[in-house]
Amino acid sequence: YAYNHIEFARIVILCKQIPEIASITFKLIPLDVFEDKGVEYARKLNIDKSTGSISDEDLIKLCDYLQGHPLAIKIALQLVEHVSVNEIINHISELKGLSEVDELNRRLFLQIYELPSTSNEERNLLTTFSIFNGKVKLEAIKAVFNGNAISVLIQLGKKMLITKSDIDSYEMHPLIREFSNELLENKNILHKRAFEYFLSLRKPDLDVLLEETIFFH
Repeated sequence: YAYNHIEFARIVILCKQIPEIASITFKLIPLDVFEDKGVEYARKLNIDKSTGSISDEDLIKLCDYLQGHPLAIKIALQLVEHVSVNEIINHISELKGLSEVDELNRRLFLQIYELPSTSNEERNLLTTFSIFNGKVKLEAIKAVFNGNAISVLIQLGKKMLITKSDIDSYEMHPLIREFSNELLENKNILHKRAFEYFLSLRKPDLDVLLEETIFFH
């Protein structure tokens, strides 16, 4: 139906790599990073931080190396509470250009993941959360995580690694999910727990989104 009736339709696909689909040619439109707005974004985050902020001089220096990438800026501002700006820069100084954005973010993520101040419970919940695909309610997290989920979520929220999206739902940046999932060992066990939990939510009336979630796990 769509093929015969929507002659000038445009489909926008957000992805890290150009998809290969037979007989379809894609027009690549790169999404610009913050560039000049990176410092402005970092200043806002720096002001909003619940703990100590850093000098504007260090902020500008850091943003120059992070090339304005929002996720990298968010993670780096958490790191400066524990290591110096120069230490962070030394760790990422050879990474330049759009082709190395993921590796830049991965290194910063691993730095904060391996900090002594990041508890084993926080690491455990971070990797456990990575089995979910998108926003998830607190009850689902409790179903797969062995521990006090609420208190650990609060700590991960302060580190900006998990975000509370509404009253009882949480979500994680796709790259943070990817990096966390790489560190997860017991994936099959956790997916089974999630599958059983979502399966228990089935009702007589069809819920398409629920069925998609069940199928995912």
